[in-house]
Order: sequence, then C-alpha cells, then structure tokens
Amino acid sequence: MTARDQRRRPTGLTRMLFRLPIALYRLRLGWLFGGRHHRTARQLCKRLMGFPVDGSDEGFREVGRRIPFVRITPRRLTP
Repeated sequence: MTARDQRRRPTGLTRMLFRLPIALYRLRLGWLFGGRHHRTARQLCKRLMGFPVDGSDEGFREVGRRIPFVRITPRRLTP
C-alpha cells in the first residue's frame, strides 16, 4: 500500500464541511457558495478551460453557454 491509500477519509464535522457546497447546490442555494469565489472561478476558466472571463456574472454566463453539455436520459424499453 502507498501512503496515499493509507490516508483516512474525513468523518464527522470535517466531512460535513467538505460536502456543504454539494448540499447547497442540491437545495438550489449554490449562489450562496458560488458568489464568493469569483476569483477562483475566473482562474479556472482562464487557465484550465481557456475562456477569457472578466469576473462579471454575464462573463460567467457566456462561458456556460460555450461549454458543451451532454444530456443522457434513459430510454424506455418496450416489451
């Protein structure tokens, strides 16, 4: 086993804090979390995805329009 495999997963309060953004987005309260991290989002868009973003809400919307999404829906199987 490597040292990476031996790391323990967070539990209790630490786990809850790590999962807080997920819970907020599921409750449609993501704006509480996402609105505070414009600098990080701007850097991710610029460095990782190559989109120039000025940090405004409209700039982030434009990036969202340019990112290709695939929607996967289950098919109904007919007997």
